[in-house]
Amino acid sequence: MKIIQIIPTLGVGGAEAVCESLTKSLSLLGHDVTVISLYSENTIITERLINNGNKLIFLDKQTGIDIKCVRRLRRLINEIKPDVIHTHLYALKYAVLASLGKNITIVHTVHNVALKESNKINRIVNKLIFSLNMATPVALSKEIKETVKEIYYLSDDRIPIILNGIDLSLCKSKKDYLLKDPIKIIHVGRFFEQKNHEYIIECAKQLSTIKNIEISFFGDGPCIEKCIQLVKNYNLEDVILFKGVSSNIYNELNNSDIFILPSKWEGVPISIIEAMGTGLPIIASNVGGISDMIINGQQGILIDPNTNELTEALLRLIDDFDLRKEIGINAKKMSIEFSVQTMSQKYLKLYKERS
Repeated sequence: MKIIQIIPTLGVGGAEAVCESLTKSLSLLGHDVTVISLYSENTIITERLINNGNKLIFLDKQTGIDIKCVRRLRRLINEIKPDVIHTHLYALKYAVLASLGKNITIVHTVHNVALKESNKINRIVNKLIFSLNMATPVALSKEIKETVKEIYYLSDDRIPIILNGIDLSLCKSKKDYLLKDPIKIIHVGRFFEQKNHEYIIECAKQLSTIKNIEISFFGDGPCIEKCIQLVKNYNLEDVILFKGVSSNIYNELNNSDIFILPSKWEGVPISIIEAMGTGLPIIASNVGGISDMIINGQQGILIDPNTNELTEALLRLIDDFDLRKEIGINAKKMSIEFSVQTMSQKYLKLYKERS
């Protein structure tokens, strides 16, 4: 089967990680997969795809409406003659425009709650596309499916659910649950409002007065400078470390004691799957698809995304070795549900059903 995956960029994020994992997995299964990035941006993911021998094309899109980009995409579709086009984030409208008049199956993964994933204009365009049955929206969880139904007025049978998955063989399992000194807490996520970095900093301000902790932020994004300044204002430079984008996050997770993700909203975060595959005890917000991944008190601790609940949950894990170990081991067992192999087979089944 010939498959094109289209995504705006391949920066380090959940949708981008899914695109990469799915490309590698489907290629290993013998399918012809081409990844098309709307913008030309070299990243860790683009390097890995190229080094792995995967087909990657940059469209050199200009900011805003770019008709030339649509034309270039249409030429590529004519050359490749794909059976399926799989889009991510706001790439759907470009795929639909470039494939007008062609009998090509289009699948679009909704990576977050529908209201947050797209801006108002894209939601209007998506609604038209879905109402005309020009593409199939895929939800990552039951909760995300409900938001897609609500925003786009679609029936239940129009929205399949396919869980995110990663290559679990890359994860490095924890061997023990004794705390390091200082206690190493890790957060992986882009510096956007969604990820709630400021709440974590407020939590660190409280917690560092009673516990010897070190919180590592992995990621980048537009809110990073504001967060760096807040850390300086609170004199927390020795407590909160800005580590940037890691080329091997699995080592960093393995060397940590607790994983936190107190986001304001989420889909099915790849970073949580990576933490689960490591066997880390997890604290995460009870939002989006996270409750489909974690049962509170079993594979992690679910909280409302505020400073006090995050602080209380951290203290609970720090002070209870048995709970840390139990949650970490349970998370590791649960991670099997989020393998890239399972995800790939479900997408293949969907591609064939809709073709």
